[in-house]
Amino acid sequence: MRIRSCALFFILCLALTGCSSQEEEKSEIDKRREQREAEWQQSLAKKEIKTGSELTYGPEMRLESGKDSSERPREMKIAVIGPETGELSEYGTKTLEGVLLAAEKINAAGGVLGKKVEIIHYDSKSGTKEASIATAKIIKENVIAIIGSPTGEITFNATQLANTSHTVFLSAGTRRRLGDSGPYIFRNTLTDDVAVRKIMEYTLKEEGYRDFALVTSMNNDYSIQLSALFKNEIIEQGGHLVADLSLWSKETANVKEAEMSLKDQVKEMKTKRPQAIIYTGDAEEGAQLMIEAKRQGLRVPMIGGEDLFSHGFIDLGKDAVLGSILYTGYAPDWEDEHLKDFIREYKNKNGKSPDKVVALGYDAFNIIAKAIADAGSTNPAQVRDTLMNMKGFSGVTGVMSFTEEREPVKSPFLYKVTQDGGGAKFSLIGTL
Repeated sequence: MRIRSCALFFILCLALTGCSSQEEEKSEIDKRREQREAEWQQSLAKKEIKTGSELTYGPEMRLESGKDSSERPREMKIAVIGPETGELSEYGTKTLEGVLLAAEKINAAGGVLGKKVEIIHYDSKSGTKEASIATAKIIKENVIAIIGSPTGEITFNATQLANTSHTVFLSAGTRRRLGDSGPYIFRNTLTDDVAVRKIMEYTLKEEGYRDFALVTSMNNDYSIQLSALFKNEIIEQGGHLVADLSLWSKETANVKEAEMSLKDQVKEMKTKRPQAIIYTGDAEEGAQLMIEAKRQGLRVPMIGGEDLFSHGFIDLGKDAVLGSILYTGYAPDWEDEHLKDFIREYKNKNGKSPDKVVALGYDAFNIIAKAIADAGSTNPAQVRDTLMNMKGFSGVTGVMSFTEEREPVKSPFLYKVTQDGGGAKFSLIGTL
């Protein structure tokens, strides 16, 4: 009962506060990353895992207060930190690949401020203590900035050390809000609050849907947060939430069987006659939900976020997911020359197409390089100030700016699942 109560309490709190590519099929690595991030957050809250300032590195690793003042220029170095080994290594290696490709192109064109940018990288080994140790080593290198992979051990452990040492830190893809972590901390991800608001505006105004069923995957923290955002936008934009349903995994204790059954949930939903189903969980369960809805004669589209943007959603759901509308932060078929060049160059170098993680790493380097050039200095404080005032940066993941709180402002790409011969495909509607 404890698991269920905690999750319900969490979603209630989020709802009350208002909360502020085709990608590869969601893999076990994605699921492990989400699980690990939830575990790290809980552990840090209980002080079971020490934060950067609490760790003891030994004499050779101890940071010297004041030695690395932000008022002094740094060397033309940018660091990358992420898991290059261990269970989350896919995220670290892809972020690094994106950064290296961008740096190679910039350096071939003459570098930044007449100097070539040196890239150094450290392996966090998919672990928390290793992430803090690697960050401390990086800071000793006198770098201007650190680019972090979108994994929990980086966003929870590296940010404090980076901020304390006045080193710019840019997370290439974390969903976690970092603006409150300190004045040197940034991220370049599409934020869900903006994306949800935009997709709901489109759904209500362009598609004319007003009555929605909301389905939350209760064993997925991200689904709970995303559902709170959707619920808030339905209310704010004058829609009607006709059904608010929760799906629990079969491993959850003390939960009624009906609350773990897609069949029972769709049966209840059908009586409410929604015009669309908003689902905030993963692609596989989303496809299964739509298959069951079709079986019961409920033929309405699904609305959701970028976790549905995978081959698995279409391959499993087939015609049951036709008409589904979703948002994403990376659109590989977007008509943009920079994006086309990026995809071509990455394919030539790596023999495969880049995904969102690579693209965000690529953009992260170019954002920092532009900030250094615009600041005319390698002084981290000046680079930080330039980043905070950056407007209209055009990257391969879209056009973005930063707020005064160092949070990104980006527009989502919108896709619709359409007929493709005998199958289905994601068709880009545009950017909102």
